[in-house]
Amino acid sequence: MKLAESKEGIWPSQKDLQVNAFPNTVLLDYTNVCNLSCVHCEQPHMRVRPGYAPRHMGSDLSKRILDQIAEHPGTLVRIIGDGEPLVVPHLPELIEYAGEKGISPLGITTAGYHL
Repeated sequence: MKLAESKEGIWPSQKDLQVNAFPNTVLLDYTNVCNLSCVHCEQPHMRVRPGYAPRHMGSDLSKRILDQIAEHPGTLVRIIGDGEPLVVPHLPELIEYAGEKGISPLGITTAGYHL
């Protein structure tokens, strides 16, 4: 992104701020389940709220999302969110599927307990 210079400093132009048809980065939140209760995390508070139901995103929906991302090479995919990705039973299958579709780069944010 080329930055324009003004009296106030260096700022992106209006053109630079326009939203692309597809995002450069996609954050995937496959679960709201976590096996930990870290003091810095909202997750333990979510579990005690009325209406909380532990869930994982289904494999079919996950694959449909990955199919759409695969149509846009170079999109950064981060598996992250309100839960611990490593408790998703079909996560290895989804990572393998993403690789088969050529999705790269792909990152996972995890507490690391299950590693």
